Amino acid sequence: ETMRFIKKGKIDVIVIGGGVIGLSVADVLQQRGRGVLLLEQCRIGSGASGVAPGMLHFPPEPADPASMIKLLSLSQKIFPDWIRDLEETTRVKTRFCPMATLHLAYTDAEEKHLLNRLAFWQDQQIEAICLPSSEVTKLEPALVKGVRIAVLMDEGTIEPTRLLSALSKRLQQNGGILKAFEPVIEITKKNGLFQIKTPRGLYTAPQVVNAAGCWSGAIKSPFPTASVMSDPIFGEILTFRTDPSLQLNHPISHFSPNGPKSSSWTYLVPHQRGLLRVGTTMQSTSLFSREPTAGGLFYLLGRASRILPGLLA
Repeated sequence: ETMRFIKKGKIDVIVIGGGVIGLSVADVLQQRGRGVLLLEQCRIGSGASGVAPGMLHFPPEPADPASMIKLLSLSQKIFPDWIRDLEETTRVKTRFCPMATLHLAYTDAEEKHLLNRLAFWQDQQIEAICLPSSEVTKLEPALVKGVRIAVLMDEGTIEPTRLLSALSKRLQQNGGILKAFEPVIEITKKNGLFQIKTPRGLYTAPQVVNAAGCWSGAIKSPFPTASVMSDPIFGEILTFRTDPSLQLNHPISHFSPNGPKSSSWTYLVPHQRGLLRVGTTMQSTSLFSREPTAGGLFYLLGRASRILPGLLA
């Protein structure tokens, strides 16, 4: 079926990668009347998208350029309407919740860093307020005592697997073709058309979008912009089913500017049905492994219990 579509010239764009980015790009292109073929090397959402904590947030790192923050701010404004339309057309509930995030500081260095980020965010017209420790305790009484300050920002959460399901459904509803377990080996170009080589065959289209994430660099291509080298960032995450007395009212973000890169940022994200996801995603690695590590899980347990002491009681 796919090859017949291509022979008839109905595939305008091939999207490589079945995560949130690839599916979102394919969804928009298909809605705009382009014929889209999406290729994913494993199952849909098998990479970072499928195991993400579901935070819709402004990153705490100080290196983000103002142009990226402006783009994130615009995305935040249009996201609720986009999600509402996605849910209405697919009847898939993504569990989007526009809740505010608490960014915590416990030390002098963390307070200085957080205040600098607050000033930067406010310069970019992003709504954020600074709270003293007494206000933090009122908002989240289960947190460990000793918070110096916190910054409250309107961000949000979503259920990643449901978002992936909704995007996949709408793409196919609108006539897009989705092929899982079809890794792209090479991108070439002949007679004005891109040729996409996979173990199953050769696909052609006038345009290609490489949204394969950190796997993009593994795709052979003579075009510098088609195969960008990107080091994978290894993250680990734990999901708890918490006691009602420990359920958080806000996602919690804690960034330590002086900590090792593998432990600089920790987040606790509450979801429906009493679920709490705890994770860290700041470790550079040369490995493409999906397996959890004993050290990582031990670190997350310790980190989570220091922020939310009753979690391991």
